[in-house]
Amino acid sequence: MKSLLNVSVPILLASAVFAGETAAKVPGVLPWMLDVKTPAVAPAEAVGSDPTRAVPPGYVPSAPPRKFVGVSGGETSTGGPDFSIVRFDEPGDGALWVRGRAYKARFDEASTTFIPWLGSQAPHNYPVRVELTSVRIGGEELELGQDALQRADDDVILDHGAVREVWHMGLETAEQTFVLASRPAGDLELTLGFATELAARVGTDGLEFDGPHGGVRIRGAVAIDAAGRRLALATRLEGASIRIDLPSAFSATAACPIVIDPVYSAYALENGTAVTGGPDVSNSGTAGRWCATYAFVYSATDNDVWAQDLNYGQPVAGTGMWIDSTTESWYDPRIAYNAVHDTYVVVSWVYNTTSKIMSRAHYAGTTSQLAQVLVQSASGGDCYYPDIGGDPTLASPTYFFVAWTRKYSPTDFDIHGRLLNWDGTLAGGGIVYIENSSAADSLPRVSKTDGHLPYATQRWNVVWARTNATVDVYGAQIGWDGQIVTPAFAIDTTSANDANPSASSVLDGAVGQRPWMVTFARDHGDWDVEARVLTGSSIQGAVDVSVREYSAIYEDQRWPDVDTNGQRFVLTYSETYQGNPADRDQYVATLHWNGTDIVVDEPHQNIDFSSADSTFGQIAGGMNDGSQGYPYYGLAWPRYSGSNGDVWTGAYFESPLVTNTCFGDGSGSFCPCGNTGATGHGCANSATSGALLDAVGPPFLSADGLVLVASSLPPSAACLFFQGAGIGSTGTVFGDGLRCILGTTLRVATRTATNGVALYPAAGETPISVRVALPADTGSRGYQAWYRNSANFCTPASFNMTNGVRVIWVR
Repeated sequence: MKSLLNVSVPILLASAVFAGETAAKVPGVLPWMLDVKTPAVAPAEAVGSDPTRAVPPGYVPSAPPRKFVGVSGGETSTGGPDFSIVRFDEPGDGALWVRGRAYKARFDEASTTFIPWLGSQAPHNYPVRVELTSVRIGGEELELGQDALQRADDDVILDHGAVREVWHMGLETAEQTFVLASRPAGDLELTLGFATELAARVGTDGLEFDGPHGGVRIRGAVAIDAAGRRLALATRLEGASIRIDLPSAFSATAACPIVIDPVYSAYALENGTAVTGGPDVSNSGTAGRWCATYAFVYSATDNDVWAQDLNYGQPVAGTGMWIDSTTESWYDPRIAYNAVHDTYVVVSWVYNTTSKIMSRAHYAGTTSQLAQVLVQSASGGDCYYPDIGGDPTLASPTYFFVAWTRKYSPTDFDIHGRLLNWDGTLAGGGIVYIENSSAADSLPRVSKTDGHLPYATQRWNVVWARTNATVDVYGAQIGWDGQIVTPAFAIDTTSANDANPSASSVLDGAVGQRPWMVTFARDHGDWDVEARVLTGSSIQGAVDVSVREYSAIYEDQRWPDVDTNGQRFVLTYSETYQGNPADRDQYVATLHWNGTDIVVDEPHQNIDFSSADSTFGQIAGGMNDGSQGYPYYGLAWPRYSGSNGDVWTGAYFESPLVTNTCFGDGSGSFCPCGNTGATGHGCANSATSGALLDAVGPPFLSADGLVLVASSLPPSAACLFFQGAGIGSTGTVFGDGLRCILGTTLRVATRTATNGVALYPAAGETPISVRVALPADTGSRGYQAWYRNSANFCTPASFNMTNGVRVIWVR
């Protein structure tokens, strides 16, 4: 993985280009759609490219490098959820939930449920529910008042009137105390009803609730008065009740208040092995910041969900939170960001006996959450596998869009969606029926965002798999306000099996349909990663990325995920090591669209080369309203080894758009008269050890800030900047230097050096892309500077050349 240090990136405000449009941003009214089934229409003809893989002529796969146990050094383990503090949560179910390291607990106004963590391998939860049912003094029953639930710091208080029940919540234990404000006039009997499937018995130091995977210990109760006097109390089981007795001999002389304190703790027989997995990652409104979410397996029937802010892939201390820590099981969490309100929303499908879609919002960079929201119930059929996209712009109003799979019958699955507000609540007129036919459509993926402004062409791209005789890829586009702007269409219906599609956000652009990318895995006998660039529903270009990378194409490359920063595309995928399906590594590749072809700029960059199994990686651009073309991407992926599962995160710096090449320093062709220049420069001239050409600023057609700067010229030399269709890496002798430019040549501008420096454009001058009339999608160009050097120095020629510069122009 590339270093994150010492990288200077000019940042432009994308929103400034379209600032005049924001005042008229009015959402359309979403119609109330009916759940009407339609027949699945087979495509008239196969869509997509020939499924036969074209292997490069003479391709010989390279021998794989030796693998070492451990990590590759570029990534960071999240270390799992942060258990340094006790966390309290009110998800909206009317209860207060508490999460420690070894347990979680649920409080309502009637009872407490203590749920020990017995390791992710436990087949289900083993809760112990307790409730104060009786208080007797001198044999007479006291009336318990209306319970009131309160929280004070790490304490939870249930006020029963005659006695206050206070729970002191620690990381490992929960101490249940009963506080008596005045002396009881006689023997005191406390009775707690309990319910659990664990086997209850009296142990040597209190009560023990045992099961096949561990259980709960309740340490024998102790009475403590205000003066510090202590007395161990008789604690016994009576059927489904726990009885604690306080003799009057102690209370008659006790200093009040008197406290009785049994302590609850969990123990696991399997060392409490934790499994985390199923991560996702989202962009944010701050450069270098992302948020990852993933599942924590509390038991086989209870997945909790954790969210954690990241700074260049590193977990940010103090920002983690439990999106869900209830006993409902949340699966495959997905996350997106809304810039106007600085909120993330996590969505998940939640399964008990049926499956529904839930959401929850939280504020970026904080642990402040809003209540959980039911997005879609199972009333029309079980719902699974949601994905969500956000909005990076600061032009209100903005929304989230979530899509999911609806099971209509065992052979009929649909793609439905819903517009959400910034806080995860429901917006719009109801369900959006993206694909409601009789086909088997499933596993939708939504682009991370709907792109930068202009809002008229902001789109969430939605793709999914359809199972026929083979697996095909379909898609649709949803406008920023939830309108279906491109109805469901076929992306690939060839005879190949095409699995695990994902969709990028749209590229930047001021007018017209904007390109976007879909990636998927194709079965050629081994699996390759395929990519398609589309505008709307029209496929503009296709490529087998695995073949184009020219590396390890006979390994399986699967589970791609793609995103963009508005300029280029970056995808991540897993690849087998020596054909081993239990040892896959994670890779990244950078691509761009040049108008006619998908070009791989930086192929096959390894980010995880461990001996464990890494799959299903997720990637998110750093797209926000103020960072057009931001070159960093956030990453999250699971790593499995045996029964253990962990989540890893990282940040990827895409390959540069500008690279210097074709030097006269001896690294390429020889200079004409041995006049070797300084490192990275052109051939030496009569005044310096060679002129240097740099290109600084962003080569964005939507906001061209590129400047060509020639330095180390003779003090007042005439200098001509010119562009070529391509550029070589070595060059041929030309005058006193080397000509690097290839193909058609265009003059950019002529300038006279001042103190050996010349540049174009200066402030207020026509941008380079306009000067040479670059097309809307252009790809790479080469640049070089010719300059006069009339001194009697090398050859009879009176000119020399700088080094060359390769520039990839993007939108």
